[in-house]
Amino acid sequence: MNLRIELPPNLEHTLKLRAAAAGKDVESFVVDSILETLGLPESPNIAPNLDFQAWLEDVRKLIPPVTHFIDDSRESIYAGRGE
Repeated sequence: MNLRIELPPNLEHTLKLRAAAAGKDVESFVVDSILETLGLPESPNIAPNLDFQAWLEDVRKLIPPVTHFIDDSRESIYAGRGE
């Protein structure tokens, strides 16, 4: 999402000073400040340290096992549509 916010010059100056003091660019500083205010984790990533195998195991836990034949042929998909 992009936001355009007009800040008064004194607030813009203070924002730049605080971002520089934190060693961040203004955009990162603002995003971190918003996350902190909302009580959210600093990183918006869902699972930044999760490797592929762990992710795959988690996804497989969400998918119920299929124990019967599933007909996914074109004929079965369009059955009853008059084709």
